[in-house]
Amino acid sequence: MRRTQRRTVLFIETTHVAVGGVGVRQVRLAEALSSRGWNPIFALTQGKRYHDPIRYKRSLPSFEHCILDGRTGSPDGRRLAIEDALRKVNPEVVLPGAVLDAWAVAEKKKAASGIRIAYGLPGIDPNALGFVSRHSERIDAGFGVGPLTERLLRDYCGLPADRTFLVPTGVPPCTRPSSNEVGRPIRLLYVGRFDPDKRVLDAISLADELHSRQLDFRLTLVGSGLHLAELEAAAARHAGRLLLVSPVPTQTLYESFFPEADAILLFSPVEGLPNALLEGMAHGLVPITSDFRGRHELGLFCPGETALVFDVGDFRGAIKRIEDLVTIPGLKAVIGARARQLVEQERGVGGMADAFVQVLERAVEGPARLGLAEPLPPQGTSRLRGFLGQRAAEHVRRLVGVGFDHPDASEWPLIDNLAPPSQEAEANRLRNAIDDFEASYQSAVKN
Repeated sequence: MRRTQRRTVLFIETTHVAVGGVGVRQVRLAEALSSRGWNPIFALTQGKRYHDPIRYKRSLPSFEHCILDGRTGSPDGRRLAIEDALRKVNPEVVLPGAVLDAWAVAEKKKAASGIRIAYGLPGIDPNALGFVSRHSERIDAGFGVGPLTERLLRDYCGLPADRTFLVPTGVPPCTRPSSNEVGRPIRLLYVGRFDPDKRVLDAISLADELHSRQLDFRLTLVGSGLHLAELEAAAARHAGRLLLVSPVPTQTLYESFFPEADAILLFSPVEGLPNALLEGMAHGLVPITSDFRGRHELGLFCPGETALVFDVGDFRGAIKRIEDLVTIPGLKAVIGARARQLVEQERGVGGMADAFVQVLERAVEGPARLGLAEPLPPQGTSRLRGFLGQRAAEHVRRLVGVGFDHPDASEWPLIDNLAPPSQEAEANRLRNAIDDFEASYQSAVKN
């Protein structure tokens, strides 16, 4: 039976990355939702090799959850696990996130029971945006973490304006601020995924050039991802100066990493709202960030005021900002103080939760949206399923220990990896949408 006093929202989360901004943001929302009339529950993907909910939970505070057991690697197993979770939790709203099978099950259940679908766009991924565009008529409410992502949900994906919201990321206050003085060596920090879209390999060029200029530095990279091997090789060359750390819980970052750094780095070409920069700013760190698309409109990372900014891919420009931090007296204290004050005043967790509740309330208002959506990829053929049926076939697979081996995290397929029919056309459409957004922003500023 549905709860009568508190509504329930189910977050479906992938666990192939041990820690990330999306997971951290969702758990912080969950902590605040409990006092706002909503019961948050997480459904965590589990696979044979790559999706590990136990490892994932170690990086985050405690939260109520269930496990989506997809260890056989079969589409039957994945979708049955989601169906069972929805039946057990019986949520009013589900956030399928990036999990492709969750969209398939949620859309099917929505047609039968009226469950509502909400979607949050955490960043700029062309595949994910294309998918959401093709399914926007089934989304009851959507939100972006920054002005650019909110605008793309509306103008690029086609969500109605009255169902599109801005939910700015909020972070907790620091427990121990960084020193006002720059350390010797200067202590540089990167926290995030080691993946191509983050341009994290720019950190290697940065370290090489810092070393050639004989600038005393220590660069710590906290995370995991596809570029781990290249970064490990670079760390071996820069023994003691370039350090790699596996993902750690947010509490550890707050207690041991942010307070012991001077600046936090970002190399990305485009971002929704970088969570790690906000957390660093909350501790008085100086953001040394690429001029990523979407930065201007956020109004948070202002050159020379609350951040030091360099062009995307210009690691020498980044080095100049680092040298300024070392040589200009009081620069860290001034920028760090402004950054910390800005985050404390405008980016608290309470404000984020209040905005998110508006999304949930809008999602459950009125009739469910049941418009057209592109058919999702079929589950594939299975002689066992054809002979026994979906649930019995999956039971047999688990009983005898057989399944499908996947070479990577595709054991739980993601919408991020579902290429649109015409990638070039979609890429051009996305560039034009971002150009239009930036042009309208510049026009509004001038006026």
